[in-house]
Amino acid sequence: MAERRLCGAKTRAGHPCGRFAMRGQARCRMHGALTPANLAAARRREAEEKALRAVRAGGVSPVGDPIEALQELAAEAVALKDHFAARLKALEQLRYQSGAGEQLRAEVGLYERALDRAQKFLADLARLGLDERRVRVTEAQAAVLLGVIVRGLAAAGLAEEQQLAARSAIGAELRLIEAGA
Repeated sequence: MAERRLCGAKTRAGHPCGRFAMRGQARCRMHGALTPANLAAARRREAEEKALRAVRAGGVSPVGDPIEALQELAAEAVALKDHFAARLKALEQLRYQSGAGEQLRAEVGLYERALDRAQKFLADLARLGLDERRVRVTEAQAAVLLGVIVRGLAAAGLAEEQQLAARSAIGAELRLIEAGA
């Protein structure tokens, strides 16, 4: 059970209020806890706390590969954007009439937010320069592999012509693999 806390307001005399704060709030009913904005904020805080408790109860595992996790988030954001784009295409009108006048449909705002999120994740991925890094790693691995092959051929006691023929054959095989054969 959550510990009850006291109201954080001060009395007119400057002393702390002695009443208990309302659930999910920092104030008692006499110091503004019943205003619509504070009630809505309290509902939001309680929902967030409930969600956090559920996540903690389910166990939180650490992120193994942050790049992979970011790529998954970017893929989800793009899928969400595509979903809302399809919803917008299905609508006949982007606005509707209500008692408050002409209103923009909620789908438009959801689509715009999904666009912004997808753009953010994709920009983050581009800023990381993963393709360039992958090329550098592949080149470094190829250089190590070539060094191992050259030293292995020399250690095997092959003649110079045999080493050149073996290197040429290995190079041809690697090119076939790269071509997808």
